[in-house]
Amino acid sequence: MDVSLRQKQTVLTISVGLTALLLGVLAGAGVMFRTFSEKLGDVDFLWERLKSLEPPSGPAQAKPVLVRLGRAVEKPVQPNRTLVGRLVEVRRVIASSEVSGKIIEFPLEEGHPVQAGKTVLARIDDIWARLALEQQQAQWLSTSAQLEFEKGELRRLEELFKAAAVTESDLHQKRTQIAQLEAKLQELQAAMAQEQERQKRSVVYAPFDGVVVAKHAELGQYVQPGAPLVEIISRGQIDAQLMVPESAINRLQLDQTISILVDPLGEEVQGRVVSLTPFGPTASRTFPVRVRIDDPTGRLKVGMSITARIPTGPERMALVVPKDAVLEKPDEAVVWVMVPEEASVRGPEGQTSEAVVSRGQTPGSGEQAAESVGQSPESKVQTPFSDPAAKGPAGSVRAAFTGTAQPVPVTIDIRLPTEYAVRAQTPQGAQLLKPGALVVIEGGERLLPGQKVQSVP
Repeated sequence: MDVSLRQKQTVLTISVGLTALLLGVLAGAGVMFRTFSEKLGDVDFLWERLKSLEPPSGPAQAKPVLVRLGRAVEKPVQPNRTLVGRLVEVRRVIASSEVSGKIIEFPLEEGHPVQAGKTVLARIDDIWARLALEQQQAQWLSTSAQLEFEKGELRRLEELFKAAAVTESDLHQKRTQIAQLEAKLQELQAAMAQEQERQKRSVVYAPFDGVVVAKHAELGQYVQPGAPLVEIISRGQIDAQLMVPESAINRLQLDQTISILVDPLGEEVQGRVVSLTPFGPTASRTFPVRVRIDDPTGRLKVGMSITARIPTGPERMALVVPKDAVLEKPDEAVVWVMVPEEASVRGPEGQTSEAVVSRGQTPGSGEQAAESVGQSPESKVQTPFSDPAAKGPAGSVRAAFTGTAQPVPVTIDIRLPTEYAVRAQTPQGAQLLKPGALVVIEGGERLLPGQKVQSVP
């Protein structure tokens, strides 16, 4: 009984506590509801809450984007066209044997250099020519002795003819024999000269300075006259062969200097036009042109691909920017121009001067920049956007600038190896992109119009 009574008391206590807690929660909720209802009717309270939720006034202080700058310059350029070609040899020959016989000396291999008139390409066995020469020399001696004897007989017959001891026919017959012997001597003399020349030509020398590129015979092989021995190409000079379109062929002249880029080496060399063939394939309407290049070291090889730029129009003045400043897209080309706000220019002794430039300032206002830092016009610092600097080559800018970036759609007129001649497509762009303008050459891919940028020297 005692246990049952205690359990009932415990349950009663818990029930009373939960009931009190529930009544307290309901009372608190009622108070909060009444207070919230009163606040909803308070206009001043609601207005203050709305103002507290508004974003802070004023532009966001975004961190400037780091870029590298170049400058636009105006200078004379010439329209050109890129042509692809290849290097070819100036001369190529297949050295052949002029005599028959067995090759007894064949010292060269492919790739060996040869010198004109000194390097032996091959030596042919001349034993039969030497034996034939010795035989002909013996015949010549025999015929010479026979001729001397017949001349003595002729003198004797002439004495007998004066004494009427022999007939005129006998005298004429002797003179004929002497003439035959003299002709025989001349024949033997020519035959001996032929064998001597055959002996000399049994040794084959290089016809010009060059390199062996192919072998067509081997040591011990028997060859006939005209049989190929080795193939040689010249060295010291090499030709760039181009197929020039008909629209540009008349822009080239003999002895004109052409810049040639050797693609495998990445080197640019100068060559001279030596051949303008006036006949070319009808289908392609191109004409073969050869440009002679000096190659004393032999680094240029036949078959290497080359790229040449040939003029397609007269030279003219144009606005030029670094190649990296032009961002080419499928539908347009854009140059990002930085409108400078502040420039840090290094002075003559390593001192740094601050040149403040307003957004509306145009190139050529270096005097205003100098006055803004307390300098006189005579001692002003020349900034990269002043006129004197704008006449130099397009390239990177070493001063530190901050400003805003603006895109300028452009048309590319001339493509040079490291620079592009461009024109702004709009009048607004022409006001920004002018000689001396600062252009972004690195980092323009991530820019937005009006974005703040800072240059990296």
